[in-house]
Amino acid sequence: MNFKELTKKVADGGKLSASESQDAFNAILSGDTSPVLTAAFLASLHQRGETSDEVLGAVRALRIRMT
Repeated sequence: MNFKELTKKVADGGKLSASESQDAFNAILSGDTSPVLTAAFLASLHQRGETSDEVLGAVRALRIRMT
């Protein structure tokens, strides 16, 4: 699933798996998304409330980039 599809899924109230969340945060951290789409994704997550799987995916994406 691409970032736009993941953003739509979250905006529609859907929940992401840890893998989908990691993919989304990888795209954000890689700079592959526009600021507007990133803001829409993060705002939708916050508005709906983040799940533990979504947080796990974000943490995994961040850990890959740690030095």
